[in-house]
Amino acid sequence: KQQMHDCASSALVVAERVLLFAQACAARALVWGRAIVGDALEKRLLESLFLLLLGLGGATLSLSIGMSVEYLQAMQEAAAELAGRLTHNWAAAYAAYLICAMVYASIALGATVPPPSGCGSRHAVGSGIPEMKAILSGYWLARYLSLRAFVAKIIGLTAALGAGFNIGREGPLVHLSAAFATNLMRLPLFESIEVNH
Repeated sequence: KQQMHDCASSALVVAERVLLFAQACAARALVWGRAIVGDALEKRLLESLFLLLLGLGGATLSLSIGMSVEYLQAMQEAAAELAGRLTHNWAAAYAAYLICAMVYASIALGATVPPPSGCGSRHAVGSGIPEMKAILSGYWLARYLSLRAFVAKIIGLTAALGAGFNIGREGPLVHLSAAFATNLMRLPLFESIEVNH
């Protein structure tokens, strides 16, 4: 468990350092680009930086969700093992396993309850593929790519996979990557990309 925690911590540290390095490289490249070619190169460098950050962010997100699910499942197994040792009864171990699964499932459900009753987002429900098809065909779903839906989808997906639900990660990761890209374009550095595209 400690090794998993250390691995997750080191992965986050590496991701932060890569993002800082990418930002420093982009700032230096923009200064050089303006001096050499002008605005056309600046726009291409900004787009390249955006795509680099999007790829790194999506990969880091996928890795973080996978590691979190493994950690939740390890906690669930440890709780079942502890209950079995304390009571010397397989039924108690099974009950502890089920209770952990129910807690994770409740967290996943809670991530989809919108305010004022909850703190999640109803736009975090489902795989996300049909909604992404609608957005790509020109129908804009206003809150579907919001920061609230992004965070709720991460929490809900991680908790649902930790509970043992048989769901795929591919569809939700498409939704998460699109929401990440939308929120990344809202940063002041990438405002010109959002206007142009």
